[in-house]
Amino acid sequence: MNNKMTLHSLWDIAQNSLLLAQEKLQEFIIDVNFNNKIQLAFGDNVDIVTTTSLLREFAKLNSFLLPKIEICSELEINGAKGAFSGSNYAIYLSQKFLEQNCNNSGAIVNVISFYAFKLH
Repeated sequence: MNNKMTLHSLWDIAQNSLLLAQEKLQEFIIDVNFNNKIQLAFGDNVDIVTTTSLLREFAKLNSFLLPKIEICSELEINGAKGAFSGSNYAIYLSQKFLEQNCNNSGAIVNVISFYAFKLH
């Protein structure tokens, strides 16, 4: 790959970032201000019980709700860092983005979280 990281290494980085996103979600669920934050994000009419249940399912390590992660060129996703396909139920991460942020898991977690936790 000519001085670039291998796809296997990038895959490991993406999967580790997904685990970090799940850990952050687990911390968020037990936050004492969880209900207030959910209402702030989704409005006063949000169903807290359903939302909590859904977020708890996302936070499980082998959750059936989590989309698969694919690595692709940024050209395939119109120059974006990531994208989501409902028909494939997959998050696509730009290879370039992963290479640029291989030591910045926070940036990768933010992109994964944006797509994974906004789906439902």
